[in-house]
Amino acid sequence: MNSRSIQVAVISGALILFGLCLILYKTLILNYPFTPEARAEIWTVETRLSLTGTGQEVSAEFATPSAPAGFALVDEDAIAPGFGTSATDDETGRRMRVEQRSLEGTEQVFVLSRFYKVDSAQDSVRETGSEEPESVALALESLGEASDAGREAIESVVQTAREQSVDALGTAREIARIYTSESAVTDAVAGMDFDRLELSEPARRLAFTLNVAGIEARRATGIPLETNRRNAPIMAWTEVATNDRGWVALDPATGEPWDDLPLARLGVSDTDLIDVSGAMTDDWVYATKRSYTAEIDRALWNGDRQAPIFTRLSPLILSVEAQLVFQVLLLLPIGALAVAFIRQVIGIKTFGTFMPVLIALAFRETQLVLGVSLFLAIVLLGLLLRSYFNTLHLTLVPRLTAVLSIVTLIMLVIAVAGAANDVRLGLSLSLFPIVILTMTIESMSLIYDEYGPREAFVRASGSLFTAIVAYLVISIPSLQHIVFVFPEFLLIVIGLAIVLGRYNGFTLHEFVRFRMIGKQS
Repeated sequence: MNSRSIQVAVISGALILFGLCLILYKTLILNYPFTPEARAEIWTVETRLSLTGTGQEVSAEFATPSAPAGFALVDEDAIAPGFGTSATDDETGRRMRVEQRSLEGTEQVFVLSRFYKVDSAQDSVRETGSEEPESVALALESLGEASDAGREAIESVVQTAREQSVDALGTAREIARIYTSESAVTDAVAGMDFDRLELSEPARRLAFTLNVAGIEARRATGIPLETNRRNAPIMAWTEVATNDRGWVALDPATGEPWDDLPLARLGVSDTDLIDVSGAMTDDWVYATKRSYTAEIDRALWNGDRQAPIFTRLSPLILSVEAQLVFQVLLLLPIGALAVAFIRQVIGIKTFGTFMPVLIALAFRETQLVLGVSLFLAIVLLGLLLRSYFNTLHLTLVPRLTAVLSIVTLIMLVIAVAGAANDVRLGLSLSLFPIVILTMTIESMSLIYDEYGPREAFVRASGSLFTAIVAYLVISIPSLQHIVFVFPEFLLIVIGLAIVLGRYNGFTLHEFVRFRMIGKQS
């Protein structure tokens, strides 16, 4: 292997490898879709609050949903005419505050929260320290004030659950099983009352018992994202802290993780979900709706968070007009690679390299059958008039000018005739490469004069066949999507073109011809 071959191997290999790495990174890490049909799940939660005032100062603070595990909050929009709004987000959840100096009558406030379904949970990995969690300390303090019967019941539950489990989730499962199967124990614990801490509710009872066992847990409230609802129910569950999964939602009845049910948390512990002063609350509901959007929208949002450079360099940020232009331009190298393969490997002769590609792009607008018909009609008419110019012995440049004018007039006549018969062809015809058609007519005439009609027909047929193949290649929807969403795919095209350019062996056409000669001899 000589130095040139080594350079070709290194350059083409580096280009192909780099292009593949960029595509894989955008696909696997940033979730760029590899197919145009890919759709992303998106949930919209509407918080609606109706306030009625009597001319006094009004302020209202209410809970808005946080992103469930496996989802991410895309945006949160408040629609509150006449109100000042501010949003907060802390460990207890997200809250929206609205204020107005003087409210007379009834006004409605809407908050729209949108969540994308993502591949990983949103709760971060927790690192537990050596200090005792506050919820555990409070539970043990409250337990010391309980009656003997209640305290003995909880301690019995905790001891049994610890003996039959090895981790926090297992302990929660065993505690829930005991409460479900032993009603006497459940009644004894439910009868305990510590100020606002009523243990008759399963979620609060499970959280309190876990805290007594030394496991950080809490009661949470929120809404399930399971179906479209105009009035989504507010439900309670238990959350237990884990090192690897963060806060894990548990079914209070079974103690099992609620992994298959997305829960949009509104608050934790006994946090008030709404606090209004200066007005009456006539209506306060949550509505949920699931829909689907293009996967590429979620990919751009995700890329803007993780790798902004890819988003800023993507053709998807261009204006719609510019995107339409580059959707066509980015297909040119693909069509050129197909033409190069046909000429270099198969051995089909054509008029030039780019003429078949440009004709193939025109076929995308006219569709194949109509495009081929128009191409043949224009070329045949041009050839007839070009042959007449031979008898006049015109020089090259004036002859090309005349042929170009004739081709333009032919296209105009076809477009006008189509419009007169309610067949709109003008837009499609405008994309035909007039200059290429002119040069094709001129090249066919020269080949006809120098090599005869057979060679002219072979090259014309080869050009048309190559244009049709290039059209079929660039018309593949998945390929169009890949080239536009992953423009680094052109690095692979460059690498393949360099490799193809070093091939100088027999073409398929030559191999078949020489094989036939060998058989005859």
